[in-house]
Amino acid sequence: MAAQPPDFSIVLPACNEAPNVAPMLAALREVLVPLGRFEILYIDDGSNDGTLDVLRHAAAADPTLRYVSFTRNFGHEAALRAGLRHAHGHAIIVIDADLEQPPGLIPDLVKAVARGLQDRDGAARRL
Repeated sequence: MAAQPPDFSIVLPACNEAPNVAPMLAALREVLVPLGRFEILYIDDGSNDGTLDVLRHAAAADPTLRYVSFTRNFGHEAALRAGLRHAHGHAIIVIDADLEQPPGLIPDLVKAVARGLQDRDGAARRL
């Protein structure tokens, strides 16, 4: 029997973000664990700073982390498309890998979406 898909997929397009991978993963885990099942999906957009090596090492130790690696830099939009195509979650949240968008806002986003679904349908639904 196949495992249930995660509630959330966090898609992170990344190019030359090796120093930010560990802090971003820590911040994401902190906010995602209370929310349910999740996966973190990095799209390495042709990095040349060791980002792919950092992702390989981190993914070997963390079953919630997956990555897709491009052979060269195809650009942010291509990385976004690849992330959306490879994500398995019921809901997909895209966030840049450079820590400029605070992961701590994800729970508020999830609550707002859930409220919107409830208001629209008149019944609570789980993402």
